[in-house]
Amino acid sequence: MIINEQHFGVVFFNTVYKRMYIGQQLKGYIKSVRDDGKIDVVLEKPGMGKVVDLGEQIMQALTDNGGYLPLGDKSDPEQIKKAFATSKANFKKAIGGLFKQGKIDIEAKSISLKK
Repeated sequence: MIINEQHFGVVFFNTVYKRMYIGQQLKGYIKSVRDDGKIDVVLEKPGMGKVVDLGEQIMQALTDNGGYLPLGDKSDPEQIKKAFATSKANFKKAIGGLFKQGKIDIEAKSISLKK
């Protein structure tokens, strides 16, 4: 990865949850700068920022799909990755936060807007 047309960065395969193409421009975040000067980059906001953004995406998807999504705590990680381009762990954090806020109900394989 080239950062701001000046620096080389590395995005690790196990942190990528969407298809990437050569020449594609993406927004990334610096995770760390190594002793050798290489920069580790992540494509999701660091910390809770990614969970908050993901929560907003989930709420929009619920609204767009009549208040129901066939994804929950026990869903296959690949289904979650395909739907939201994120890990199952981040998805579970996001829906957990929405549940604590009283916005959704969670089932093993689905979530729905709170009635």
